Amino acid sequence: MSEQYSQEQQIHSLSMLANATFGVSFTQARGGVSGLQSYAVTVVTQTLANSTVQGLIGSDWTTVWGPVVYSNDPGAGSVVADNTMVLFNSPSQNLFVLAIAGTNIDSMYDWFKEDFAVNGRVSWSSIVGSDVHIPFEDLLAAVSGGTATGLQILLGMQDSNGTTMVEALSTAAGKLKDAATLAVAGHSLGGALSPAMALYLHDMQQTSGNWNASGKINSIQAWPTAGPTPGNGSWAAYYEYVVGTELSQYGAPLSYTSKYNTLDVIPQAWQSSTLADVPTLYEPSISQPKGSTPAEAITGVLAVAAVLNAVDTGNPFSLFNQVTPWTSLAGTFDTATDEAIQTKLKNIGLAIPSGLSAYQPYFENLARFLAQMAYQHTTAYNTLLDIEDFASEYGAIKQNNDPDGKSDAQLHEEALGRRLGVDLSKLKQLDSAAPAAQDMA
Repeated sequence: MSEQYSQEQQIHSLSMLANATFGVSFTQARGGVSGLQSYAVTVVTQTLANSTVQGLIGSDWTTVWGPVVYSNDPGAGSVVADNTMVLFNSPSQNLFVLAIAGTNIDSMYDWFKEDFAVNGRVSWSSIVGSDVHIPFEDLLAAVSGGTATGLQILLGMQDSNGTTMVEALSTAAGKLKDAATLAVAGHSLGGALSPAMALYLHDMQQTSGNWNASGKINSIQAWPTAGPTPGNGSWAAYYEYVVGTELSQYGAPLSYTSKYNTLDVIPQAWQSSTLADVPTLYEPSISQPKGSTPAEAITGVLAVAAVLNAVDTGNPFSLFNQVTPWTSLAGTFDTATDEAIQTKLKNIGLAIPSGLSAYQPYFENLARFLAQMAYQHTTAYNTLLDIEDFASEYGAIKQNNDPDGKSDAQLHEEALGRRLGVDLSKLKQLDSAAPAAQDMA
C-alpha cells in the first residue's frame, strides 16, 4: 500500500483533476456543454471518492466551487472545453487548492487564443487596477494577450448558482475558524495561468473589493508545472519583488514554486534564449539526418517561428522572461515512446515516391520529435512529480466515463496524427505489404 502523499504531491494531483475534460467532446445530442460539465463533475467526484485515491491524498478533500467548464462555442455540433477550473478544500490541512486546466488537445481556441496569442502584451496595471501598488521600475509589467484572455475567462466563469470562483473563495474563507493556505496550481496552459491567477489574487487584496477581507487566507502559493512564460521581463521582476518582499500590509503573502521537465518543449516558450535549445533537445537520441545542414532544419524553423511569434508588435524590446526560481526536473528520453512511433513508420518508404525519398528521414524525425514532445509534456510528469499511483486511478476513472472510452494515450496518438496530417492507424496497412515488396526486391 502506498504511503499518503506529501502536501506538494497532493497539490499536483489535484491540479491534474482540473484536466478531466482533456480530449473529450460532447455532441449536442449528448448534452453539449451541459453534458461536458456533468462529465467533469462525475470524474472529479468519483476520483475524490476512490478509496485508493483517498489513501494517497486523504479523505476529506471536497469541492468548494466547480469544476466549471468554459466553451467559447457552446452551440457547436461537438463541444469541447476551452478552460476548466475547480476549487478544492481539505479542512484537516487548512488548505485550499485552486486547480486550473491546461491546454485541451482538441481546443483550437486554447491553441490560438490563449497558447499562441503572445505577440501582444496587456499591462498588468490594466488588469489589477490603479489601487494596486506596482514599483515604478516595474510599471511596464505585462502579460501576453493569451494569458490575459485566459485569466479574464477564469475570473468570469460562474457555477450553476451564478457564483464566481473568487466569490466562492471569499465566502468559504470568511467561514473559517482557523487560517488557511491557498495553493494555485496548473499544468501547461494552466502552468501559465496559475501564477497569473495567484498574483492577481494577491494584488486584489489591496483593493476596496478585497476578497480576503476576513484575513483567514494567510498564505497564497503558486505551484505551476510545465508552464510557458506568462509575461515579460518587467512582469517577472514584479513577481519576484512581490514574492521576495514582506508586504504584510497587503494581506496574505505570495510564494512561488515552478517546476519543469528539462526535456519538455513547452516551458521553453516564449523566452528566446530557451527556445534556441528546442531543435536539438532530443539529440543524440534523435539524431539529425546524415549530411543535413543545419541540423534539424524542420524543428529549427518551428523554433524560429515561435521566437518571432513572441515579438511584441507594440514594443519589440518587451521580451518574455520566466519568473525565478524556475526549478528543473531531470527528464529522461523515453525509448518506449520512440520505439512505438518508429514501429508505425518502419514501412512508410513503400508509399513514398523516389522523388520524395530524401525527405523521409526528416518526416520520421519530426514524427519522433512530436511523439517525444507529447510524452515529455504530459506522462513524464507523473514520474517526475511522483504521482503515478494517483494518475493511474484518475486515468481509469476518466476513461471509464468518457463517452468514446478513449485513454489519454489514444488521444495523444490521434493528436500526433493530426499534427502530421497522417492517420497513423492506417500505416499498419503498409506492414502487410512489406513482405511482398521484399520478395519483389
